[in-house]
Amino acid sequence: MATSTTCVRPPYKKLIIDILSVDFEFSQFLLGENTAANLVMVKERLKAHGQDGHSFFLFRIFAQMCGKLGSKSQSGCLFMNENQFKRCTPGLDALQALWVSDGRACYNDFILLRGSKAMSRFASPEHQALSRLLCLFDASDKDGGSALCNAFDELEQAERSGLTQWLNGDAENCGVIIPGAAAMLQAAKANTMVGLPSALRLMLKVWAVET
Repeated sequence: MATSTTCVRPPYKKLIIDILSVDFEFSQFLLGENTAANLVMVKERLKAHGQDGHSFFLFRIFAQMCGKLGSKSQSGCLFMNENQFKRCTPGLDALQALWVSDGRACYNDFILLRGSKAMSRFASPEHQALSRLLCLFDASDKDGGSALCNAFDELEQAERSGLTQWLNGDAENCGVIIPGAAAMLQAAKANTMVGLPSALRLMLKVWAVET
């Protein structure tokens, strides 16, 4: 280290030493073995170096992953093939988001994304109902969906249960096609005098009439 940084200016020498000394195992992070506290620690350690430090940390992580099979061959990168890159990308995206977000939010977003890709069924009836609501809302990202998720959480337990029963209903029994729901929900969100919770309660009234 002393030889390789001889010609490096002191601020960058400190940056290199500090970034290389951050105790963070990316492979463990990808497997969910780390916790949100690990990302909080990383953000705290990088804070003093600003965006340069954050970018260099990402470079360090990617370079380390590329060199995992370096002991087998020095001819190119054996490890970072297309499949490995796809596997690493969600984790790298989470670390990149750490620059503008807090560690716990980045960790939760990563776990949610990784888990949802492998999940073969809904975790609960409410999960299924909320998933359909997000489709009806035409939500395409977290920012678009968070308002609807929060509105669903604002409902009373009985209201959530009723909405869940209706949205998950079998088509032969009580399933209902809901044309124009996206426009209605978007309009309710835009109108502060109405709001999404009121729109969901209106859907419940429709369900009550249907049943």
